Amino acid sequence: MRNTQRKRVKTTWRNNLETDFAMSEQELNSYRFSPDNEPTDEMLRRIMREVAEEARASNKTAADAYLAQMRRNIVAKQAKWADRINSMVNGRK
Repeated sequence: MRNTQRKRVKTTWRNNLETDFAMSEQELNSYRFSPDNEPTDEMLRRIMREVAEEARASNKTAADAYLAQMRRNIVAKQAKWADRINSMVNGRK
């Protein structure tokens, strides 16, 4: 990629980022998808960004809960096996 092309890409990205903040929060929240009223590129970018942020947060919460439950299960199984091993060592079944 040539230097001028790189600069053009960076400038376009910056321009897109700056225009993201041009639409008010109220305008974004009041928009409803419909076949008669298509969203602007700016609206789509902001909507998709917010959806992605919510999905990341939800995924992290679910993954954290799953790992916490897995750790609790490991501790319970270790305790169960420790009891069985101790009972065998001490001559009880």
